[in-house]
Amino acid sequence: MNVLLKMLLIVSALVLVVSKVAVSQPMITSIDKSRLAEGLVTITGSNFGGAPNVELHDDFEHTGAVTGETVALNKAIVGDWYQKYEAYTPLYDDFAMSGKHSMLAWNNEIPYMRTLEHTFTTPIQSFYMSYWVAIPDGFPFPGYDNDVGGFSSDSSWKLTWIFDESRKGLDSDLCIPTYIGGGQSLIAGNDWNLAHPADITEWWSWGKWIRITAWLHASPDAPTVSGNLRFSTWSKEHGQYLLEKDTPVFDNDGPATKQYKAITFPGWIRNFTDGIGRPLYDDVYVASGNNAYARVELSDSTDYYSSSEFAIQHIESWSDTQIIFRVVNGGLTDAINAKIHLFTGDGNSLSEGSPPAAPELKLGL
Repeated sequence: MNVLLKMLLIVSALVLVVSKVAVSQPMITSIDKSRLAEGLVTITGSNFGGAPNVELHDDFEHTGAVTGETVALNKAIVGDWYQKYEAYTPLYDDFAMSGKHSMLAWNNEIPYMRTLEHTFTTPIQSFYMSYWVAIPDGFPFPGYDNDVGGFSSDSSWKLTWIFDESRKGLDSDLCIPTYIGGGQSLIAGNDWNLAHPADITEWWSWGKWIRITAWLHASPDAPTVSGNLRFSTWSKEHGQYLLEKDTPVFDNDGPATKQYKAITFPGWIRNFTDGIGRPLYDDVYVASGNNAYARVELSDSTDYYSSSEFAIQHIESWSDTQIIFRVVNGGLTDAINAKIHLFTGDGNSLSEGSPPAAPELKLGL
């Protein structure tokens, strides 16, 4: 996506934001913007750990995207989608969180959900995901007994669904989250229930975009014994909601090998009262592996959890002492004051003020 990104290079003091896992704190010693004309920024320091395995990063903004046409399966920033039935492929929609397009996850003619699937490069046990959802003004929430601006009493929306071979509870599967009716949601699948987040009424924003993120990290040697869960949401009315648990992310039943092989956006949507709906997704990001939590984000605040605009950056290279990322504007409206947030795979994070000062540049994204 070609955008003008203004970046004011004023080096600020480093501010430690989160220190959940006390291993080695990351430290930034310099930020190099000499390749900013190419859209590249280099962070140098120490204890950055290993790189995430980015499975999928799609902002639905590729050249040639047209509102109303089917979403391209192989035009994402990173990774590819899979779709078995063309009639159920999502369409580009012009109500976007960032850029000009999002993906419409409903077919009003049939009616049935439109969904995309991503198959992981190898089966995984740990992952981080971030995505945005919205239902524009004038359109209902999924379910048979709802109305515009209200939630249904029935189970009606699995916003994502990650699974092994089956989604019938025969092996590992989770929906993150699943709306179960009456304003309640779970992180759960047909295999087991992992967590009960706050009522959806506490984080949903009608007519506007909501960000949903989740980090599920299984202990490599004991995936059914220990692990980490971080689930968060952001909406304009409610700000950040965060649920953290030290918990195994797999249960003991089913196959001995605990793993996930694929993920779908959405997982499942029940019909609407009159068959007409407009559930939208945008800026989908999924990383896997023990360093899945690692990433660089830009936001509009040095305090990450007080931010209201976020953009996950595209990593060009990552080592323990140097990260090179390509600037992705994402949902930022005031990129002049964008702040850098560095997250490492062990759960630590570090925030830094605006990157070093530069003139207005076309970044060639």
